[in-house]
Amino acid sequence: MEACSKLSTNPVINPDEIEIETTDAEWPDIRIDFTLPAHCVKQIVDRLEGEGQKIEGSKLYDLLATICFEEAVSRLDLEPLWGPSVIPTDKPVVLREGDDFCFTGCLDARLEIDWPDFSALTIERPVMVIDDAVVDVELDEQRLDIGVSSPSSETLARGDEATGSIWIGCVDSGECFMNNDEVTIRVPSENKPALVEGVPFPELTSRLMGAGPGDSLEVSTIAPALEGMPEIAGTTLTCRFNIASTQRIEPASIDDVVSYYECPNLQGLRLQIYHSLDLRFEREQMTQLTENVLSLVETMVDLPCPDRIVREEVARQQRQQYESLKNDGVDDSEIKSQLEASEQSMRDRNIQKARRRILTSMLQRHFKVNINESEITEYIQLLASLRGESLDSVRKEIVDGGLIEQVALKCTEREVVKRILEAANVVDVPAGDGPDHRTGT
Repeated sequence: MEACSKLSTNPVINPDEIEIETTDAEWPDIRIDFTLPAHCVKQIVDRLEGEGQKIEGSKLYDLLATICFEEAVSRLDLEPLWGPSVIPTDKPVVLREGDDFCFTGCLDARLEIDWPDFSALTIERPVMVIDDAVVDVELDEQRLDIGVSSPSSETLARGDEATGSIWIGCVDSGECFMNNDEVTIRVPSENKPALVEGVPFPELTSRLMGAGPGDSLEVSTIAPALEGMPEIAGTTLTCRFNIASTQRIEPASIDDVVSYYECPNLQGLRLQIYHSLDLRFEREQMTQLTENVLSLVETMVDLPCPDRIVREEVARQQRQQYESLKNDGVDDSEIKSQLEASEQSMRDRNIQKARRRILTSMLQRHFKVNINESEITEYIQLLASLRGESLDSVRKEIVDGGLIEQVALKCTEREVVKRILEAANVVDVPAGDGPDHRTGT
């Protein structure tokens, strides 16, 4: 719903004249019946026309509804986390001259969270020692990164790359999370997961070894905690990879790597790799801590989510899924079947996603956290450093993709987790195998 700009902050009507009656709804939503008297409607329309603005139909209704919702927030002291919703009617709204403007809508009420004693929490923090052996492994990866690639008819071996189409999704529900015609995957060492666009698939590593063009590989894994997608953690993901071609890479010499990164010598290169690994692990450590801490706190508090928000998001995603399947030539009966099969799991994930947003927002209020532009820039700079790209290019990607709000949310999550860690009992534990090479954002 569009904001009503100047009229909502400097109304031409007496807002006390708006009739507001609340009725029962599913908590935390409040169902509200609004009546905006006809003379108030006329005052608003006259003011707009006096300023040279002619607003009619749905735009006028949105404006009037916004004024009513803002008055309800103020009068009922709601402090909603979600936007308002107008409850649809069987017949389209037609507002004639001299009529009151009447409608019913929903707003979520102010939540009061009974927070646990954060000082009583014990939280494990993964710690990694980056030694010469870890630097050696990364140096081998760098040699492959800038090595010479050539088509190969040999079966895949460590360091080779395979290119082909990939599908990642949930087989049971038919949901698709990734469908790409051309993805390149490097064969990692035996104890490392294969990375598919930044998503680790440990089970794919052994299947890639010895495979070749024309082979179709299928593996399943339990989704880890992925930054920005906590709702799919624990989901069984299936990866189908159809290999179209393979490439063998002749690793660059160490001298070539030293020259490529403009280092004075091998010692300088190793130091640079050490700092890069340290930065990468710091980020992965914070990602894991953020997910673990928020997941723990989430189990300790009540986080009611408006069902209308979940329904609206599921409907939006199903429309996207319908269009995607239709474009792929799937017939309507099969589309209907897939939509029905995926609805519950889609709903469950959206509930989880909404709960995480509620938790983060309420923790932000509790700790009085405010994220500023410099913190967002610092986070984007971190992403750019880890990806080896410029700050400007990563910022442009985020802005063009409309992802600034998501970045701000990640900054908020990290800041509230830091506040919890300051109060909690933090125990350092050995990390796993170390930072994955070329992980995504």
